[in-house]
Amino acid sequence: MFSNKQPKKIDMSFLKYLTDVELSTPQVTIEQIKNDYPHTKKSHLEACRMFYMLNYQYLDEEQKEELLSKINVLHQQEESKFKNAINIIEQCQQKQLA
Repeated sequence: MFSNKQPKKIDMSFLKYLTDVELSTPQVTIEQIKNDYPHTKKSHLEACRMFYMLNYQYLDEEQKEELLSKINVLHQQEESKFKNAINIIEQCQQKQLA
């Protein structure tokens, strides 16, 4: 009833002419991420994290290490901004109590 023939492969090369997106390079750029994910527009840290997640399989080990170190630096900067803001708030509160 069913034949054991292999299905014929379909030539999909014509698809590259139907889109503006480059199909040969599946990596997603930071600009594409910022356009597709609005919450990453204001935070370079979040855009880098998303870039790392979406492109993990396409990055070599050196690129992964470089990106992770950049993410760590950006994370430390964000954390220090947050700590400074808390210190300023506490100082203001202490001045009001005094």
